Amino acid sequence: MKLARWAGFAVVSVAVGAGAQAPAPAAKLQRAELKWCQGYPCLEAQFGTGTKLRLLLDSGDQASIVDTEAARRLGLATTPALGADGKPVPGYARAVLADLRMGTVRLGDVPVLVSDLAGYMAKNQMPKADGTLAYPAFAERLLEVDYEHSQLRASDRLNTSIACSGACGALELVTFGKHGPPIVVGSGFEINGQRVRAQIDTLFGGSMLIYPAAVARLGLQHEAASRARQFFPYTDGGVTMLRAKATEEGFAGRALLRSAPLYFATPGVHVPDGLFEATVGGAFLAHRVLRLDFHDHWVGIEG
Repeated sequence: MKLARWAGFAVVSVAVGAGAQAPAPAAKLQRAELKWCQGYPCLEAQFGTGTKLRLLLDSGDQASIVDTEAARRLGLATTPALGADGKPVPGYARAVLADLRMGTVRLGDVPVLVSDLAGYMAKNQMPKADGTLAYPAFAERLLEVDYEHSQLRASDRLNTSIACSGACGALELVTFGKHGPPIVVGSGFEINGQRVRAQIDTLFGGSMLIYPAAVARLGLQHEAASRARQFFPYTDGGVTMLRAKATEEGFAGRALLRSAPLYFATPGVHVPDGLFEATVGGAFLAHRVLRLDFHDHWVGIEG
């Protein structure tokens, strides 16, 4: 979910081979209970001496964000947030969640932006929470999001490689559009048997969204002409998408959903300038385990 947009980020792309690989030693994983904030994954976290807050798990943005009022209530020390030009960005500050932890997962000090999220929540443009926890908090770690058992698992920072086993693809960090922040993109996703690279967004509630630049290549012109609509309150500040149906949606040669909802962008949807073809969200990942290795750069889906 992209509430803040920051200029000056370059594309970071690290690819690994997709497909099954030989088993490797398993990483030791710590665990935290996944809560559900209006149907979206969130975590009860604590920092410092034990102060608690509720954070939405957001794989769709680079910046973790804490609400201004929550930061005041929690006693966070803030400094001005500077943009690429070195000047303060209006409406944003910086802070650090010291010794952040959820369950037995220990993330250490996590930098965050501080901004008025209450305004988004009041307009029903964001699930109610104290803030968001973005993917950089799990840098160099193996992260597992178990939708079936409502559990998050994460390793400590890895200093050895853990190969992906089972259904695997490459993990990349690609800017969302030519000037957007780098976000999590995986290869190996499939629509009607055709491979697509897709953003993995835990705060998108749909199954698979196909962007305009990929429609013709994928032969989805008929589906993209659908007149059916569905509103997503927490994507791009609340947006309506076109809804059609896919024969199947899958990953690494395995169909995960059949006769499944398929979505297309309307003018209100931000698009990635052709840098990848799709976004997958909660309806695609439901009842499965999403595995993201931010050390060796692979994505896996189990279940």
